[in-house]
Amino acid sequence: MVALTENAVNAIRRVFETAETPPAGLRIMAEQGGCSGVRYKMGLDFQVQDSDAVYRVGDITVLVDAESQPMLEGVEVDFVDSVEGAGFVIENPKAKTGCGSCHSQTC
Repeated sequence: MVALTENAVNAIRRVFETAETPPAGLRIMAEQGGCSGVRYKMGLDFQVQDSDAVYRVGDITVLVDAESQPMLEGVEVDFVDSVEGAGFVIENPKAKTGCGSCHSQTC
């Protein structure tokens, strides 16, 4: 299961509201690489695939492809807005040691 913090839900909701076409959900993907052993990608998706795991967090639909499911099990997605910048942060308790938390694209 993928968890979203309240800050993440609010940020995702704002992105959904500005999309020209209503998305099917937020796709979160993981692949091997990056400083923590996993590289994350996030974006709007307009189609649910048959092999997707579909999670509902309030009114947000999260889509995870079959290959990413094992790497994303137990992750928490947060949205941080600080002096250093704003962005999504993924906390993965199973990630290898390295940079700690990773932003959605790179660590």
